[in-house]
Formats: sequence, structure tokens, C-alpha cells
Amino acid sequence: MKSGFQLIVDQKFKFTADWDAADCPVVTIEPNRTLAYSWAAYDLESVAT
Repeated sequence: MKSGFQLIVDQKFKFTADWDAADCPVVTIEPNRTLAYSWAAYDLESVAT
């Protein structure tokens, strides 16, 4: 499955699931520590770390 994911802050990738898809920008990268991205779908907004 192609998502377009790259370890670049503000780079968007597509998260796809049975319910639909969401464009998710990479928010934070700290090598060997943290990777965070945000997503928004169905009036919900979240940041995953």
C-alpha cells in the first residue's frame, strides 16, 4: 500500500482504513525518540505519537 510517508516535517501522507482515508502531516521528528503526525476525519482531530 502506497501512503507517501516520508520523515519530513509538514510532509503529508495518506492514512487509509476501512472507513475512508485521511491526509496526515508529520508534526514532529526527534531521531530515535519521537515521531508525531496529525490527522482529521469525521469532525475529529488528533495527534499520534
